[in-house]
Amino acid sequence: ANTSTALSQLLDTLDTQAHGLDLLAEQLGNLPGGDAVTRTTILDRISALYTDINRLRADARNRRKALGATEAAAEFGAQFKLFGQAVENALEFADTPDKCDDALTRLLAQLEELEGRFAEQETFLTDIASKREAVYEALSARRQSLMDARQSRAQAMGAAAERILDGLPRRLAQLSDLPQVHSYFAADALVAKLRKLIDDLRALGAAVAADDLATRLKTAQDQALRSVRDKRELVADDGSTLRLGRHAFTVNRQPLDLTLLVKDERPSFHLTGTDYHAPVNAPQLTALSGYWQQALVSESASLSRAEYLAGLMLQGSLASEGELPWSDLLKLLVEGPEGQAQLLAHTRRFSAARYQEGYLKGVHDDDAARLLAALARMQSEAGLLAYGPTERALATLYWHHGRFAAERESLQRRARAAVQMQQLFGTRDALLRLEADTAATLTDFANEFTPDLLAAGADHSEQLQTLVQQSAAYLVRQLASERGSESWVVSGAGEDLAAALSRELDRGGRLQGWQHDLDAATPPERWRLARQWVRA
Repeated sequence: ANTSTALSQLLDTLDTQAHGLDLLAEQLGNLPGGDAVTRTTILDRISALYTDINRLRADARNRRKALGATEAAAEFGAQFKLFGQAVENALEFADTPDKCDDALTRLLAQLEELEGRFAEQETFLTDIASKREAVYEALSARRQSLMDARQSRAQAMGAAAERILDGLPRRLAQLSDLPQVHSYFAADALVAKLRKLIDDLRALGAAVAADDLATRLKTAQDQALRSVRDKRELVADDGSTLRLGRHAFTVNRQPLDLTLLVKDERPSFHLTGTDYHAPVNAPQLTALSGYWQQALVSESASLSRAEYLAGLMLQGSLASEGELPWSDLLKLLVEGPEGQAQLLAHTRRFSAARYQEGYLKGVHDDDAARLLAALARMQSEAGLLAYGPTERALATLYWHHGRFAAERESLQRRARAAVQMQQLFGTRDALLRLEADTAATLTDFANEFTPDLLAAGADHSEQLQTLVQQSAAYLVRQLASERGSESWVVSGAGEDLAAALSRELDRGGRLQGWQHDLDAATPPERWRLARQWVRA
């Protein structure tokens, strides 16, 4: 027998046989007289049959118990798998907190039923307890997430309704009679949307917020009706005059805004729609008088928008920022018309994102592309001469006469490494850090030259900061170049001027020792003597 059912049938047969033996033994005991030997033989045989039946019944019960455990395990596994699928299905369809509660109640009831059916198997009870905890946590988490989503949605809907309510007064102010007010609240799309939002909030359980919005909508409608009645009684037919008895007063409906404008070559506060002007006495504004009439950040009296755009692109390209690095820009310049077309496309994409600067497509971007091509060629041909003569002179003096002789080799190694990192990997972190360090040490050195280096009547601190930054950038690139510190960049005009001055001073031996005085002077004094000789 391979099933519990077949074993149960065999056990029933053995029970029937055992019952028959009980009846036979009872009848034999009630028979009168008889041969004692025969009776004894019969009793012995009945006892042997009892032994066999009891043994068979015990074996059958043990085998049925073993088969029952295996069959129960298989049945429990199938039931448990089916229950797991039921849990997944419940999580899929539980899209509201109420459905989560219903699903949790139903699933826990199914687990209770399973626990009752397999109560005899302790291992099954452990699995059922673990599953009960997992089901409770899963549905509780699902319910919490749905509650959070419902609250977030309710808040978003409430915010949308608030915006609609905030805009109602402006629209209602344009209505002039009662039928228009009633028509607006009956047919306007935004009002209908507001009512729909109120209904949705009630469906989400946010009844308090929905009632508050409904009350505000009703209040707005009542105020609009009262305002129209008041206008009809107090305002003239044309809507631009206010009647008080026999008197009529002009009504200005233009919103009052405070603006800042230039009147009589002075900045003044002005209330729009009125003749109110109040002069502004602020030294900060006076210092910025050159920008009073500038409407765009990209254009001034001396700089056009196309030039500004070309300058921004060139600056970003040199700094390897944006989508057009310096190396790519130089490649486009040698590709002819095709490269010019690609350059124009880059310029249009760059200007499209800067809409606040007022570029006109087909005008400023086209001019900027041509200017950028010319500027890039000039920049490439100039090399380090793109830096100004004052910046280059200050860097040269600093290198030869600065108070850092022991650090020169370190500075030169760092300069070469920083420039190579930029060329190979496109990173400028090391270069910018080195320029900042050099500018910091160069500032103290440049302070001794401030009266001679900077223009009079301007902000010296700002000029000095710009000067040392440019000088530091030039010094780093000069040291990283093939020439290094052995041959400094000098323009042709500057070299010719220096040679002409030397020839004039040495002609005929008229002046002796001028070069010796120049070499023996301190850097500031050397600088001033050289400038004075050139001016003379």
